[in-house]
Amino acid sequence: MSDLPDVEATVNLLKAILSEPLDLASEKRRFQGFLQDYAGRARAEQGLNLERRHLNVLVLGMRYRRFDGVVKDRGDAADLVGLGDWLWRQEGYDKVLCQWVELVWSKSLGLATDIELDAKRKSPVQSVKVFRDRLRIGGEGPAMVVLPMGRFRMGSPASKAGYFDKAVPVHTVTISRPIAMSRYPVTFEDYDRFVAATDAERPNDQGWGRGRWPVINVNWHDAKAYAAWLSEQTGKTYRLPSESEWEYAARAGTETAYSWGNEVGVNRANCLDCVSEWDSEQTSPVGSFEPNAFGLYDMHGNVWEWVEDCWHSNYEGAPSDGSAWTSGGNGDRCVVRGGSWDLDPWDLRSANRYRIPPSYRYLNNGFRLVQDLNP
Repeated sequence: MSDLPDVEATVNLLKAILSEPLDLASEKRRFQGFLQDYAGRARAEQGLNLERRHLNVLVLGMRYRRFDGVVKDRGDAADLVGLGDWLWRQEGYDKVLCQWVELVWSKSLGLATDIELDAKRKSPVQSVKVFRDRLRIGGEGPAMVVLPMGRFRMGSPASKAGYFDKAVPVHTVTISRPIAMSRYPVTFEDYDRFVAATDAERPNDQGWGRGRWPVINVNWHDAKAYAAWLSEQTGKTYRLPSESEWEYAARAGTETAYSWGNEVGVNRANCLDCVSEWDSEQTSPVGSFEPNAFGLYDMHGNVWEWVEDCWHSNYEGAPSDGSAWTSGGNGDRCVVRGGSWDLDPWDLRSANRYRIPPSYRYLNNGFRLVQDLNP
């Protein structure tokens, strides 16, 4: 098989593209043209079955002082590591090529070995069962994902817990009841159907969009009312998740800060500094980022999500069976999870928790639901 044409010239082109003062957003756009050209030549030459020797040249070509400077200045190597993944998911370039770009940066920055990255590539989203229940008034309810039952470690070590979240002590929780959870935060499309059929207040979308955008400006009582209406319409039992069910779903079998690792990375969520097109500006349409291993979207960022539990200052005496903790504590505050589009990455951690009055409506508050399944 012949070499790709002008491989070294392609590397030089990459260096030229990245040679001007750093502006990550604009360099992403400019790099698209380079990758499109490179992928086009690869496709013509060998049907996208890229040989390691060609990409090794790319590895060497991308390992130069500019990356060291970025890491030093920003303290966030993941900004560059995530660029290949971003190009694949958002721009539709060939997945194989983009995964190799990810490998290039991970190796050149010393963040991962071939073995670690190969293991990551071989851990796809597990097979998920998705369903939607029919409504009596016509149409369907939200897409639901059946969750596996299991056990997990909930909370943060004291050394890693935030001042406000009080997610201590770490404790084991067993999810032994069969449940399904909303694949996405409840959308305006879902919620507006409820508003049209009842006398519920129509939430303000802030001019950002309805349809596939997550419903916002809804309080805990609004979420509970929607769950009750959905239960009546479908004959099934819908409710808010417990705090432990929510964290179990968000972690999806992981013990890292986020379901994808310990760094927020690039364009994996919508938050104040997640390097997405919606950062600190507004909510994003649901499903705009990769799902976790359970097949759930937007568990980190976009909107805070109401859960059933009232606020307790820590986990001393918390249930270990996945049920909601509604006795004791502060009944004037309910728990929200997941962080939002206008908050720091720290607030998006799987273990992070916050307290809000149940009557509170705001432009970063939403929710998702759980359905109890027959055992």
